[in-house]
Amino acid sequence: MEDQGLEIKVESVAGCDVMALDGELDCQTAPDLAEALRRAYDEGRRVVVDLSRLQFIDSSGLHVLMTGSGCDNGRRVVVCPPGNVARVLEIVRAEAALTLYEDVDEAIAGARTKGDGRG
Repeated sequence: MEDQGLEIKVESVAGCDVMALDGELDCQTAPDLAEALRRAYDEGRRVVVDLSRLQFIDSSGLHVLMTGSGCDNGRRVVVCPPGNVARVLEIVRAEAALTLYEDVDEAIAGARTKGDGRG
């Protein structure tokens, strides 16, 4: 299977960086997300990671989502509607480390009300 790559689009919405992922989050592309999250966290930005268009996630991608920059002050805010990626998150019980929403607007509202606001 050929690696499809990952596109990370960042849009500022209501004081949050919404990082929309499109493609595959795997061992080849997880470092790109880790770097984007680190930059946003270093700048003090609130972050919502939108997995709505993500087609595949492996353990490397899960690791970046559930740990790393921005997770030391609380749970990362993630949008993940029902589907294959949501099923993977359910299997690994990602809700223990992530605040999950099915809708971007709800996730932004959640990110804005978190403790220090950084996701």
